[in-house]
Amino acid sequence: MTLVVRMLRQLEHCWPPYHPHFNIFSSFVGQFNRVIFFIPTLLWHCSLAIQFGQLGIRSIFSQPISAQTNKEPLNNHYSSYALAAKLLKIELGGPQQFNQNGNTIRVDLPKVKAGPLPDHRHISQAITVTQTANLFWISLTLLLPLIWTGLRLL
Repeated sequence: MTLVVRMLRQLEHCWPPYHPHFNIFSSFVGQFNRVIFFIPTLLWHCSLAIQFGQLGIRSIFSQPISAQTNKEPLNNHYSSYALAAKLLKIELGGPQQFNQNGNTIRVDLPKVKAGPLPDHRHISQAITVTQTANLFWISLTLLLPLIWTGLRLL
């Protein structure tokens, strides 16, 4: 089951829904992944937002830029990009280019403008926040069986 879920996620990365050549096939994969990863994405957003206090909690509940302003469907990570931009107070997103048969295709995607363009300080801060969130989930995964065993012995 894990392998199938991982393969579906990889399909979404390889064939993004906003790429004009793949939008018919990838729209199904994207919608299916949106259902599968709804709860894990919500938990990941909470683990990122907790580190920023009230700003993080407000950022989770504020609505990101609507995907309806663009003709092309966005991928499932757009809400994560919007949250990261708001928490780090930077600008993320924007147009992407794809090469297809020697031609360059430009796809305009909406930007999340929450501050200036990112620089090296923002990258190191983003890495630190991500590592802390990963450490939280790894620790919880390792401690949960120990807590369960301890409670059963009582």
